[in-house]
Amino acid sequence: MSENKVDPFLEALKDILTKAKEDRPKGAVPYGTIVRSARLPETWGVVYDAATKGVDMDGTPIIHYSVSWCPPKDVMKTKRSVFGLSQPLITVEAEYDLIYVLFPPKDLESSFG
Repeated sequence: MSENKVDPFLEALKDILTKAKEDRPKGAVPYGTIVRSARLPETWGVVYDAATKGVDMDGTPIIHYSVSWCPPKDVMKTKRSVFGLSQPLITVEAEYDLIYVLFPPKDLESSFG
């Protein structure tokens, strides 16, 4: 007979994902959503946290997202990024400052490189 063993790592991961889903503000996009910057549309990022901060003119809470940006290379094709960093930049952005990418292009990986 085989025993039903519970993998503690998988159980911990399930708990973390459940808690993250419960803590996400109502109306927020799921964590892992790919976004683009409204100010720098060539810049791609990934949402990894969300919170509400303030309200808009209608009294609706404004959702702010923590985004890990993949810095684009400059147009001169040097090894520098536009941000002057070699690592991803992490910022907090209001929902109005992001473009939500519902269907990422197939060649997205080449955009990061």
